[in-house]
Amino acid sequence: MRLATLATGLFPMGAMRTRAYESDPDGNQQLRHAEHTFVHLCIRVGQDRDHATRRQACEDIFAAACEQLREVHARAPVGISVEMQEDDPDAGRGSGNVRDYGQLRAPR
Repeated sequence: MRLATLATGLFPMGAMRTRAYESDPDGNQQLRHAEHTFVHLCIRVGQDRDHATRRQACEDIFAAACEQLREVHARAPVGISVEMQEDDPDAGRGSGNVRDYGQLRAPR
């Protein structure tokens, strides 16, 4: 999925972040069926990408997610979704030096 995301050309490698969270949607582990799986990809992208480009990127990433989860889908209930959100630069703040460290560790 990460390679498909990079292949869209919308995301520089140094800017990509991946996070995974386990969730109990019912709030009650006893009611949840362990074999049911749901994968939701929430993709945040900066402004200045046209709608058609964002739409195609969603299609490509969704196809990669479906392929990656094909074996799971064949044997158990699974839900797969992809959502792309456009960032509002005035509605958030961040700071970090991860890129600096990544450049130091990059092979030369």
